[in-house]
Amino acid sequence: MIRYKQIQKTIEEPDAVICDVCKREYAADDLETQEFHHVKFIGGYASVFGDGTQAECDICQHCLKKLIGEHCRQTDAANHLHSRGTNGERLSRVGSYVCRD
Repeated sequence: MIRYKQIQKTIEEPDAVICDVCKREYAADDLETQEFHHVKFIGGYASVFGDGTQAECDICQHCLKKLIGEHCRQTDAANHLHSRGTNGERLSRVGSYVCRD
């Protein structure tokens, strides 16, 4: 037989999300937070961020569009798995990555 006891635990949950670019704060239940982009990676050999350095940031969709919007290929992922890039090359969607065939 296993005897159990009751305990109370304190958990942390997000209260707000702050864009690291524009510093705007969004309440955690704001729909805008669903379009936030959380970037987290570790720099590899000869990385401009430093070998083995962990880098991370939270960016709102508006700042991300300003930063990289003109460089992005946009496709309607809901309707097709394959699409064409800006030069007509075939693109395949693998998870959240878009790859050139």
